[in-house]
Amino acid sequence: MSQGLRPIDDFFQHHQPILWDLLSLYYRIGLDGAGVLFWGRVLVAVCGLACVWALAGIARNPVSKDMPFAPLGGGGIFILMTLFLPELYVSRPETISITCMLYALLLWCRENSPPAHSLIIAGALAGVACYASPRFLAFGGFFLLLGNHSIRRWALFIGGGLSFLVAYTAVSGFQLEKVAFNIEFSSYLQTVGDRSAGRPADFWNLLAVAMISAMLPLLFRLNKSERRCGLLLVANLLVVYVVCHRTAGLFRYTQAYAPFLFGVPVVAGWLFARWNPKSPRSLAFGVYALVLLFVASVVAAVNIRRPQFQLLEFVRQKDLLASVIPAGGTVMLFTVKHPITARDASYYGSPLFDAQDRLCRAVRGFKNGDILRKRCNFLDDVRDARPYLVDTWTDVAVAEDQLPLLNKLLAEHYEPIRLENAAPLLREGVMVERSTALNQE
Repeated sequence: MSQGLRPIDDFFQHHQPILWDLLSLYYRIGLDGAGVLFWGRVLVAVCGLACVWALAGIARNPVSKDMPFAPLGGGGIFILMTLFLPELYVSRPETISITCMLYALLLWCRENSPPAHSLIIAGALAGVACYASPRFLAFGGFFLLLGNHSIRRWALFIGGGLSFLVAYTAVSGFQLEKVAFNIEFSSYLQTVGDRSAGRPADFWNLLAVAMISAMLPLLFRLNKSERRCGLLLVANLLVVYVVCHRTAGLFRYTQAYAPFLFGVPVVAGWLFARWNPKSPRSLAFGVYALVLLFVASVVAAVNIRRPQFQLLEFVRQKDLLASVIPAGGTVMLFTVKHPITARDASYYGSPLFDAQDRLCRAVRGFKNGDILRKRCNFLDDVRDARPYLVDTWTDVAVAEDQLPLLNKLLAEHYEPIRLENAAPLLREGVMVERSTALNQE
């Protein structure tokens, strides 16, 4: 997109284009290289601070004055969650989605009779959230349980969401049929693979039980009206988890559970802001919560790996890779090793590494000829374009019966380039490979 190419028309992309539009601003102002990752980190940091602020606003209890800092509990849980599962809050569509969704929820429940423009903005933000990551439709239950309800409020809210959809479609040129394709293909892709990947189902089930059970003691110290709302919020969170778990498919990556994981600080923050710390039952709950907090903190500490220094090294490595590729050269590299600004040799970009020939298998099996007009075959793309490669991708890039042909092609037409000072990106001994035929032309 930084080079003026359009998703689906010029290259394959089954995610919605909002995040890519935001990231490509880096190039549109004249910058270049892998430094876009710094811009992505800035977006993540700004969104994180905005989420903490929004969570405090959603949880704020206008009645109780005993715990003025209680609304910050949701923000604290949010921060701990992103450290416990560091892949949860990165430069992905879910980061944009949760930020917009939390501010939509904040505007929705902040006032009993908010002005019309607040409800329209709330609807537009919810529209952005669901457009960027449709799985956040699962957040809808929180709007039903928090805030007041009237035909006027819902009409303005829905109108705001539809207004965003119409405006973005007109400005971006990304037609609704492509949006529908992205949703359908992404759902189908979750079913294509040889075995499950990501964390095991038992991990997610245990995590859900631990998080929800930690909230239950808080319900006993709420007044009758608040207890009913609290029970419904916890029940809704459980429903969100079930939806996430059922739709994760074979690939139970953290992003598949994002609506549930981000729903936890919403519900926990709301309950914590209404908790009576003077209750005798609070001691038992406090001990239980501290144990969970300690376990989560230990795991979070293990997950922290000086990310600010890693990012500098990561950018340096990508720029080093980019320096090897001449003008007009193409690449076929996994995302982690992709120099970002180089052109892909295939319309389908990089092969997916989590199952044998996964992307092309999905393309062949997906029933929508109106969008996917191009044949997916990475072996043909290597043979025709002779792109720059990394040797480890060959194990899963093509179908098993094509591996001997691919290995023969690499042996006949490729030679290794060893990069100096290539660790840690290439610390496993991976080599960038160059087509000798390309050099002779």
